[in-house]
This record gives sequence, C-alpha cells and structure tokens, in this order.
Amino acid sequence: MQKQYRLRKNSQFRYVYRKGKGTAGRELAVAFVRGPRLMAGFAVSKRVGNAVVRNRIKRRLREAFKKQIPFLRRGMYVFTARDMAAQADYRRLEETMAFVLKKCGLYKDSPGQT
Repeated sequence: MQKQYRLRKNSQFRYVYRKGKGTAGRELAVAFVRGPRLMAGFAVSKRVGNAVVRNRIKRRLREAFKKQIPFLRRGMYVFTARDMAAQADYRRLEETMAFVLKKCGLYKDSPGQT
C-alpha cells in the first residue's frame, strides 16, 4: 500500500476511534470517518500474538485493503484485528474485510450513502 494512503500518527487513530462509526466481523473491526482523501490504518493488539504474528496480520490486511481502494469512499479507515485474525489465512481476512466494509456501506455504489 502506498504511503499516501496510510494513517500514521496516534492523533489520527484517536480521531477515527472517537468520531467514527464502525462495525466488526469475526477477525476484524473497522472504524470510519469521512474525509477529503482515502487513508487507512491498521491496529493489532499485543493480545493477538507476538511481533511476527502481528506484523504478518498487518501485511495481509494492507494487501487486502490495496485491492479495495478503487471501490471505497474517501475517508479515514482504521482496521483493528481481533484475536481470531492470528489463525485466519489471507483469504479469510480478505473476505472479512469485504464483509465489514459492505456492512458499513463504505463502497462507492452503496445505496443511501454519498
């Protein structure tokens, strides 16, 4: 995922958590706030696993998100991995990401959203 799409600062994450709306699936939760550009951040708690496991999950989530970029609304997204993400393979994480994004109505062609 290109740097222009990344949330990096703690203040950005806190803003999305505080002001955003979201939903969750079994392996993944998402929070979203409208904004002028598309940006995303990925959070994985130490509870999920050691550094190797957490970094693997973040790499998989970034790759899955990269495929979704052309279809998503502009705004700030924060994806939070849950405990089950450690056992999930890439395909399962990708499916869960698509599920939570659709559930929130974050695709460009979703009815009732602008």
